[in-house]
Amino acid sequence: MTVNQHHGKLAHRRLAVMKKNEPRGPKKVTVILPHDLWRAASIRALDDESSLQEIMTTALRRYLEGK
Repeated sequence: MTVNQHHGKLAHRRLAVMKKNEPRGPKKVTVILPHDLWRAASIRALDDESSLQEIMTTALRRYLEGK
């Protein structure tokens, strides 16, 4: 078993425990972004009549799906 496989299995077990103990629903997180990236994303969200939260949620879902 490689180190990455080992860490992956540990992370999977931690998530399983978290799922049992945490209430469902949105979670508030803090993300530190470079200013230029934050500004461009915020402007694009306004242009698209969207929110930065919606954009980040979509991006994370696509990332986790491997797209």
